[in-house]
Amino acid sequence: KNYLFALDVTKSGTRYPHMVKWSSAADPGALPASWDETDAANDAGEVDLSETTDYIVDALPLGESLLVYKQSSTYAITYIGGQYIFSVRRLPVDCGMLARGCAAAIPQGHVVLTSGDVVLNNGFEVQSIVDGKVRDWLFSTMDATYYDRSFVVSNSTYNEVWVCFPSSGNT
Repeated sequence: KNYLFALDVTKSGTRYPHMVKWSSAADPGALPASWDETDAANDAGEVDLSETTDYIVDALPLGESLLVYKQSSTYAITYIGGQYIFSVRRLPVDCGMLARGCAAAIPQGHVVLTSGDVVLNNGFEVQSIVDGKVRDWLFSTMDATYYDRSFVVSNSTYNEVWVCFPSSGNT
């Protein structure tokens, strides 16, 4: 919808780890004119996703929504136009994202590496896609210090999703 989003915003040296800002709408291929949510002449805005205390990690579009993943919760931001521009709702799933880059889009939704599972999130429900043995191996093998260097990537050529992580003792 020609908006840019900023997550985990810092203003005047103060970090707002629950904040999502959106720019004013831009013409296709152009940069937005403003991020000023106080200016009534544009449709820039901001919202704090503070219903949960966990911090924002990353976001990825899914259909008509932007899914914002926090450490242990997920929110959907959807364009509605009018006075409010976007609707924001917490998804009824109790999982977030382990670290930035730990989700990949596939036709069925997002494959997400959480703090204790690998799940498929279709925007309505979350389903574990690894069994107990694989899940146990993954999290017992992952380095506890450098876990935040993990990432998930789609290899659509082979209909695969790769969950990449540093193993114990590696960076």
